[in-house]
Amino acid sequence: MFNHDVQKPQSPAAPITVSGFAPEPSMADILVDMQQNGIDPQPYFALAADHLSEKYGSDIIEYAEKICEQAQNHNNDDLWIVWKTLHGLFVEKFPAYSSVSHKFHLHG
Repeated sequence: MFNHDVQKPQSPAAPITVSGFAPEPSMADILVDMQQNGIDPQPYFALAADHLSEKYGSDIIEYAEKICEQAQNHNNDDLWIVWKTLHGLFVEKFPAYSSVSHKFHLHG
């Protein structure tokens, strides 16, 4: 039987918030955590890239480039990391359709 009074113990280094829970991790935090725990995130990106490529064909490259640009313009590193990674996979899948394969650089 589930005990509703049981709370997940917090690490001493974990930030405390008003609700008592740590803030939601960013995508970058999740990717780093996966890698530090021996989990390769690349297969998950490959699945997403395959699905999006099947759905949108080579048009997905231009779409990914636009999202990367918008993410950079809005300083959204999480969105940029995800779509830059996917963009690289799209370019591998459709190399003849890539117009800006090395345009994006993480600001910092």
